[in-house]
Amino acid sequence: LWQLYRRVSYGAEVQKQQKLKQDIVALKTELRQTTAQDEFAKWAKLKRRLDKNIAAYDAHTSQVAFAKSAFELKATLGLRIGLYGLRTFLVLWYRAAPVFYLPDHWFDPVTGWLAYPLAPVGSVSVPVWMFVCHRVCRQTIQVAQKSVRRVVQVRE
Repeated sequence: LWQLYRRVSYGAEVQKQQKLKQDIVALKTELRQTTAQDEFAKWAKLKRRLDKNIAAYDAHTSQVAFAKSAFELKATLGLRIGLYGLRTFLVLWYRAAPVFYLPDHWFDPVTGWLAYPLAPVGSVSVPVWMFVCHRVCRQTIQVAQKSVRRVVQVRE
């Protein structure tokens, strides 16, 4: 998302930053080819231009980094609000609807809890089902992350 947003919102800034980077590389190359002892005036002029361009490049880089941080914060906040808002809406809207019915007498001690808050007794309610799905997904992701870390450590 950041790359797309950057191109749309900061296209001119990015192009200016890339041009500054190209100028810096060209000036460094030219500075390396110039000897400080033989052509001091030319070398000093190139060095001042290089320092000026590096300062401008650093300023642009810090502006882009700040914009990226702000964008990531806003995008994360927006996604979280959207996700939790959707989950809350689904729980409130379907709180009395059963997801499925359990076979008789399989889970007698906990059938009331599985139907919480308003689903018929003997069924699993939407809030309970969403809670279970959330827990299973979180555990699966954690196990996958641990497995990937082990594989990466073994390769190193």
